[in-house]
Amino acid sequence: MLNRDWFYNIPGHTQHHEERKVTWIELFYDLVYVATAIQLGNLLSKDVSLLGFVKFAALFIPIWWAWTGITFFVTRFVVDDVWHRLLLFAQMASIAALALSIDGVFGDLYQQFVFAYVIARFILVLLYVRAALAVPAARPLAAGYALGFSLGAALWLVSAFVPAPARYGLWAAGLIVEFATPLSPAMRRWQARFPPDVEHVAERYGVFTLIVLGESFVKVIDGLAGTQLTIDLVLLGLVAVGLAAALWWLYFDDIGGSRVQHRGLETYVWIYSHLPLTLSLTTFGVAVKKILLHPSGEPLEDKYRLLLGIAVVLFCLFLGTMDRVTARQDDMTENKTRSGWRFLGVAALASWLVVSRGVLSLPFLLVILLVFVAGVALNLRRPRAKPG
Repeated sequence: MLNRDWFYNIPGHTQHHEERKVTWIELFYDLVYVATAIQLGNLLSKDVSLLGFVKFAALFIPIWWAWTGITFFVTRFVVDDVWHRLLLFAQMASIAALALSIDGVFGDLYQQFVFAYVIARFILVLLYVRAALAVPAARPLAAGYALGFSLGAALWLVSAFVPAPARYGLWAAGLIVEFATPLSPAMRRWQARFPPDVEHVAERYGVFTLIVLGESFVKVIDGLAGTQLTIDLVLLGLVAVGLAAALWWLYFDDIGGSRVQHRGLETYVWIYSHLPLTLSLTTFGVAVKKILLHPSGEPLEDKYRLLLGIAVVLFCLFLGTMDRVTARQDDMTENKTRSGWRFLGVAALASWLVVSRGVLSLPFLLVILLVFVAGVALNLRRPRAKPG
């Protein structure tokens, strides 16, 4: 049943929405990003090199930002009328066009990619315009978002008619404008008066992280479909599954469901840290697939070794960063201590990358798994607060 009333997150206001859960339309919306993440992984898989990784990361950023834009809109404004649904479906179509363009972004499909991104941002601007008209109290905030995102999208639109490499500078400038929009002093003041639903934000980012992590299984299963299993492949597969389980454990034991602290820039640190963290999970899926397909008995190629190393180092680095700004109710471990564990893991993983050149796939993965198992073990030993 359609709900035509607007709910908005102003503490103490009569329209304050007390408790939120992920809705069916949000989950349906997320599905288009499943296909998009697969295409991003395919792009990296075709070119495992420094330039290939830079291209992959450059495309991951605007796609992640498009998802984040809708997520933060729906954490502040809750409406389920016909126009809202149609606008969300229209943005899903634009994101699908982005996914279809990924393979040729740096070739003949760059204009198609740009136009799809601009349409996605224009739809978000329309959503904020509707919010400004429906919720007068939030008009300055909604107008600020609409203006900042419009300026960023305009730079992207101009880039469609500019040759390389200048067009990529306009992409970067557009993203900088959009990323900076929530950080301006005026917008921060309005966001403090009109905060997002923090529990809903944590749940949404947890769902997205789970989706991206799940892509690692999609990559591996797709790459190994029809392959005759051997002892070596089974052992590698078990270690890879153990690594994926450890990634899940550390994120959802540390970050998933925890509250974001609202002090200074800590909220923004938590939000923006999810960008490299989710990027690392997509990288992890590609790297594991390459390693499992690597001929057994031969030293692991440096490009695959480094790709997995980048993935796990980024994951631990930004997990530790989020640990510093996350509040927990059932855990007596200080944030500095918890993040210190993650940064210690970063040091161990980086050291292993330096000395592991020429090793076989299995011992390379085993050492990385041991580092993550140690992180999980530290989590299990942490002191818990007593109920009540």
